[in-house]
Amino acid sequence: MIFLYSLIVSSIALAQTNPPESIIEEITLDQVSSEHEIPTTYFSELYSVSKNDQGKVVAFSFSNNGVNKIIPKETVIGEGPEREFNFNMPERARQNIILMVTDVPSAKLSELMETYFMIFPRQVLPAIRTEESKIIVTLPNREEVIYNKDSKEIIGGAFKEGAPIDLGPDRFKRKFADITYTGNGLVLRVDRRGEDPRIGAQKTATAFYQNQKCKIPLNKLWEQDGEVNFLFPTDAAFFAFIKKTCGFEVKISSNPSL
Repeated sequence: MIFLYSLIVSSIALAQTNPPESIIEEITLDQVSSEHEIPTTYFSELYSVSKNDQGKVVAFSFSNNGVNKIIPKETVIGEGPEREFNFNMPERARQNIILMVTDVPSAKLSELMETYFMIFPRQVLPAIRTEESKIIVTLPNREEVIYNKDSKEIIGGAFKEGAPIDLGPDRFKRKFADITYTGNGLVLRVDRRGEDPRIGAQKTATAFYQNQKCKIPLNKLWEQDGEVNFLFPTDAAFFAFIKKTCGFEVKISSNPSL
């Protein structure tokens, strides 16, 4: 798994233990108001959890290594094919909460297919739990996405998977992850081969909201020099921008079903 550990804080020690209970934390203004902690960081066959120096969770991740509908051939460790899901929440603030999906068709970094999602409104930190044969992830807008616990395929909730990972011989013709948002919130999606998809003067992201979509230049959404921070720490400011730029009338709701 090429990038699975690249976002884990260097000081984290990984220990074998049972998965913690899911913890969903409210966001007040730009910071997390709750002081809940997961007792210990761990890495298991199901998923890994990353914590910062204060012992707070800042990311969790897992991979679909096949063989299944999405990954149709056996994985060679470090060489693919596989699909990685990383739910990242830097500094535990709402500003940069992001879902990173990396398709790994081969061992070459230049062939990685990166897809990033930002999900709005940002009301809670992402959380993860297991129930029988499922892994259930709570998204920032309180919707859920459900994975098969064994295969890590999406089987329900606010996202769906379609076609298998593209392993075609021409890397420039390969398609990005066939993952579609089906929920009621607003989603930003950006794709790029082999590099951070949030960076690029001539590139755009796509906003999706209730069967509408809108292209937005990346430099209107993320800083392009130094730290790649999202330019809108609050949902209110971002929704005002979306209304002006795309014409979407986005409603902020505290209802879990939006």
